[in-house]
Amino acid sequence: MATRQVVSIAESVLLATRHLVPFQLRLRRRAALLLVLLAAAAGLGAWLSIRDVMQTVGRDAAPSIIAAQDIRTALADAHTQIVNVLLAGEGDSGPSALAFRQSIARANDHLVSAAQNITYGEEERLPILATMEHLAEYQRLIGRTLAQRGDPTALLQADALMRERILPQARLLDQANEKHLNQAYADERWQARCWTYLFAAMTALLALLLLETQFFLARRFRRRLSPALLAGLLAMLAAAGGFLSCGAEIGHQMKVAKEDAFDSVYLLAQSKAWAYLANAQQSIYLLLPPGRDKVAQQALFAASAARLFRGEPPADARVFDAHPDRFKDKGLLGEEMASIDFDGEASSATAALRAWGEYLRIAARARGLEDAGRHSQALALSLGSQPRRADWAFDNFIESLDHTRAINQQAFDSALNGARQVLERMWKWLGLALLAPLLAMAFGLRSGDGPPSA
Repeated sequence: MATRQVVSIAESVLLATRHLVPFQLRLRRRAALLLVLLAAAAGLGAWLSIRDVMQTVGRDAAPSIIAAQDIRTALADAHTQIVNVLLAGEGDSGPSALAFRQSIARANDHLVSAAQNITYGEEERLPILATMEHLAEYQRLIGRTLAQRGDPTALLQADALMRERILPQARLLDQANEKHLNQAYADERWQARCWTYLFAAMTALLALLLLETQFFLARRFRRRLSPALLAGLLAMLAAAGGFLSCGAEIGHQMKVAKEDAFDSVYLLAQSKAWAYLANAQQSIYLLLPPGRDKVAQQALFAASAARLFRGEPPADARVFDAHPDRFKDKGLLGEEMASIDFDGEASSATAALRAWGEYLRIAARARGLEDAGRHSQALALSLGSQPRRADWAFDNFIESLDHTRAINQQAFDSALNGARQVLERMWKWLGLALLAPLLAMAFGLRSGDGPPSA
């Protein structure tokens, strides 16, 4: 009797176990499906956040910031050219007059482009409208100045309008975009990191589930491993690693684009605008008769020049090479010298700073001649593209500045293009990382739904 009871109990346990195994395997399948769905949501969130970072930097804010700086540069250039028309006594068909019209046309083109790329509403729209309105008044004043053959009153009104109204409005435009760029860049990178950590956690749980299922099958069915489960586990880990590696690579590319290249492009664009304004103020100084306005114009020139570099840049290039950090707090050009990141940038930025120093020295000699009553000699020292003239040094400076900006712009575009290519691969890795555990569970447990055959 006891023997029959033992046998009956053993048969009941065996029957219960046979029914329990399929239930446990179904439970693991459902857990795997849930984790895959969570990993999919996290991976998609990370992918979308990274894409948003790229869109913010590459399409929304950064181009608008540069467009605003190009507006400032074109307008400051136009102001310089029209003052040179008066300084050199050119007619309407002279080179400076032609350059003035071209600069005004460029500024209008940039204004139209900025108006077509409004992302942040009134913060961008109002400065654009104000710039257009003030620009019409500026051109009216310039027309009156030319008609009256250099009327100082109209010229000073036009200069004040450019300095106090037009250029500050363009600055407001880039500040609006800069604020949103920095905020969105920080927020979206934080979101991307959070989603990435969640994806990594879900992937780790999936890996543990696949391993635990292997051990479960080994205990129940005396198998060492399931080839399908092992292949799925390895494929998932490889794909998840590829996905995370792509995210890290994009993060690096965006750092290069935003924090290295774009910030330098922005610095150099500001430098160019301030340089043109300083050049215009130097020319207005030479145009004005002795008096309070002339002294004020000299102070304005000094303030604009200090925006680029406080003090006089050293003439010896070895000083730049040996102590680049020394110039970090000395103005926009100093900031650029302290943040060299790309091949060829150091020599180009050094050439720009040296040319700016040369321009400042020639401009100072011209002011000395002017103060001594030698106006014609001061004028000759300022005008013309011959060596050791102020315009010659200024043109060299602008050329080196543009070359430095082109190096950084190329790095910016290259980093964005590289990030876009990696983003495409990232999506494929995500799909494989999600598909691998599903296939592993589907095929790896098909032969494990019941006990092994005798």
